[in-house]
Amino acid sequence: MNWKLWLMSKIALAPTDSANRKQEKPRDLPQEVGRHLVVKLGHDPDWVWSLKYVRKSKDSSTKNVFDIRVFSPEEAVQNHAAIGDYDSLSGYPDLILFTGWWDKKNKQVMIQEVAM
Repeated sequence: MNWKLWLMSKIALAPTDSANRKQEKPRDLPQEVGRHLVVKLGHDPDWVWSLKYVRKSKDSSTKNVFDIRVFSPEEAVQNHAAIGDYDSLSGYPDLILFTGWWDKKNKQVMIQEVAM
């Protein structure tokens, strides 16, 4: 058998867009986001810094701008919710406390509280 795998087209080997987009796991709040929640929205700092967030790139052309959702990990555990990435939180809309975007490079934040 003479398969010549090294001659396969690069198009066939290129990852798809969905495979190229990496979904990220929940993280601690960035300084800019936490500061915005405490200073601008007036929430308790102890409560704010216990929250987690998930993010995804706003679009493929911008590397530093993310859509974010903020949630309480304690509430997620109480509701037996498995939060693995941004899209998995869509299945639990009652757990989303804040939603918006965050520009990592320019340190800009736009977050609004989700109406319950």
